[in-house]
Amino acid sequence: MNAPRHWILIGNPENRRVTGFVDAVAREDAGTVTVVPWTEVVARPDFWTELDPSPAFVRIESLGENPEVQNAMLRLGGMPARRPLPFGAFVPPAPSHQGFLALLDRVAAGLRERPQWTPLATPEAIRLVFDKSTFHRHCRDLGVAVAETIEASSRSELEAVMQAEGWGAAFVKIRTGSSAVGVGIYALRPRPTFTTTVHMSAAGWFNSLRLRRYTQEADLDRIVHGLMSHGVHIERAIEKARLHGANFDCRVLMIHGEPKFVVVRQNRHPITNLHLGGWRGDLQALREQCPPLVWDHAMDDARRIAKAYGGLHLGLDILFTSGFQRHVVIEANAFGDLLPRLTHEGRDVYATEVAAAPAWWSQQLA
Repeated sequence: MNAPRHWILIGNPENRRVTGFVDAVAREDAGTVTVVPWTEVVARPDFWTELDPSPAFVRIESLGENPEVQNAMLRLGGMPARRPLPFGAFVPPAPSHQGFLALLDRVAAGLRERPQWTPLATPEAIRLVFDKSTFHRHCRDLGVAVAETIEASSRSELEAVMQAEGWGAAFVKIRTGSSAVGVGIYALRPRPTFTTTVHMSAAGWFNSLRLRRYTQEADLDRIVHGLMSHGVHIERAIEKARLHGANFDCRVLMIHGEPKFVVVRQNRHPITNLHLGGWRGDLQALREQCPPLVWDHAMDDARRIAKAYGGLHLGLDILFTSGFQRHVVIEANAFGDLLPRLTHEGRDVYATEVAAAPAWWSQQLA
């Protein structure tokens, strides 16, 4: 049996993720693509009934960067649409995530009705990695190296538990957030400080493209309690290894179970997301500094996660501790393959995924 020659891509048609993947299918002469807008999934819960039922790969793409889809997720999640949200506004994560899950459920229903369609990642797997606490427990069950975690429901409790555990700093993250939205580092010394992407203003909370430091007691109470009210994942802030004098971690893109692409993400501060002033570091320099055994252990953990995930591709964030003594898996990103200007054996990321799909598909049938 031959692999499908048709692809169903559920995404935002105007987005470069979608256009880039469609272009890759054409360049690889891998068949045809039907793009299903997320707006169509919103409008028609049985969207699949009018699609070609013949065998196909189904790629579920990010819902981001489309205000109409974002507002639809909020409505599906139970938040009334009173007015358009201002640009950069902090979106309440609970209704947004519940709306996202509702749309994934619609896709899952379509897949159940069309067993001849093969999802490149199942809705169930995507759900798992979009909850940081659930994914952390999943990794721990797999025997994967992860950071220590604690639970706290108030700032005072957070400080008390950190002191009891001997933590100098902790990452506080919205459980279902992404792109560093609602992420902060709470440090106890020399005085309590919270460094975060959240900007508090008289007009509301906003996602800032630069980090802000809060030190005043009233501000600390307001922002920490505010984030906790949305549900947070709290883990130990581990001192990272440094490369050329700067902090770094790695985005490792797993394709068909193997680490095909690695991006070194560097910054002056511990939050290394590239859109927050970070830059791509020198992978060769990293490989030269990192002991081979430490690197191999990290990639073995990545393989273990990818195998359990089961999808064609998965983005993983991995850090190396100070002195390259060991590694820690931080997070996973089901949509973590937007990595422009990278190639592997002459192919960019999307073309590599397209080329790997038939062998991955055959493995699913075995």
